[in-house]
Amino acid sequence: MIHSPDTKCDLVGQDVVCNDMSCPYWVDWLGTGNCSLRSNREHSLREVGIMLGISKERVRQINQKALNQAKKHCALTWRCGIEVCDE
Repeated sequence: MIHSPDTKCDLVGQDVVCNDMSCPYWVDWLGTGNCSLRSNREHSLREVGIMLGISKERVRQINQKALNQAKKHCALTWRCGIEVCDE
């Protein structure tokens, strides 16, 4: 079963393991049934690193960069009078 990013997986809500590695939601993590849509909790930096095959430090760096970019975007849109951020 191949999913485009704008479609939902038929396996969400089912207690089965997804083996469709071509699915954009597939992750190598049996704790979620190999589906990123089925994760019902936050994951530690270590867990995300294992899923992506990178170190937890690299996950932290990517997370920090994304947060900084989001903060910068919110600050810019707020100054321009555009309300897109929930603060």
